Amino acid sequence: MKGKLEEFISKHNEELDIRMPNPAVLNRILEQMQQPVHKIKPVEKKTGIVISFTAMRWVAAACLLIGLSFVLWQYNQTNNVAQNVVKTSRKPQVIQEQTAPQITEPQQEYAASPAPQQHSFDDVDQDIAQRKSRLSKSFAQTGQSSYKKVLFDKLNDESSPASRLKALSQTGKFKNLSNDVVDVLVETMNNDPNTNVRMAALDGLAKFYKEGYVRKQLVKSLKKQQDPMVQIALIELLTRMKESAILTELEGMVKDESKMDAVRETAYSGAFQLRGS
Repeated sequence: MKGKLEEFISKHNEELDIRMPNPAVLNRILEQMQQPVHKIKPVEKKTGIVISFTAMRWVAAACLLIGLSFVLWQYNQTNNVAQNVVKTSRKPQVIQEQTAPQITEPQQEYAASPAPQQHSFDDVDQDIAQRKSRLSKSFAQTGQSSYKKVLFDKLNDESSPASRLKALSQTGKFKNLSNDVVDVLVETMNNDPNTNVRMAALDGLAKFYKEGYVRKQLVKSLKKQQDPMVQIALIELLTRMKESAILTELEGMVKDESKMDAVRETAYSGAFQLRGS
């Protein structure tokens, strides 16, 4: 295309040089060139607000949130209206009047009594524990009184050693013994005609050896005891108790040739242990 244009210009060069532009067009161009610059009207630019895409996203999210809030509010209003309709639609129960029962005198006294005070769980537990303690003491006293009566009756029955042994076997059921029961057991240990009954009485006393009254009566009994079997058992018990008050009595037994050899040997062994303790 460019080559044809150049060829056309080169062929008609002379004709083109002598041609003049249209005088009207030329005059209009010259007039515009001669006008001052300030008369030329500038092209007016259209003004407007430019909104970014991020701002448009926030606006859309706000509109969506407002719409959801309105929907939730409308739902709550509808639900409240429905609940009110259900409540008002329920029929009230008819309360039938009943004849007031007659109040007896015990009921009047109970109604006139002050209301019970409220207690904490700790107070209730403490009250129950105190009641149990009182009841157990009452039962123990009742049981011991009953046992003492049976014991005294059985020990006075000299015709039946088996009955006396059975009565003595019940002493282990009690946590402590009263002084009158201790005295009866000591009397039986010292004077009962049956050796097995004497040994059973000593066994009953040995379970309460920590009590001061029992220890005192056992020491006294060693001086009075004549049964060799009971003497040996009593010396061994007092030696284990580390009762040094019997040292003099043990030394006298060792020197007494009328005592059985087993008794003298037990007394010598007991005295040796008490001196070394």
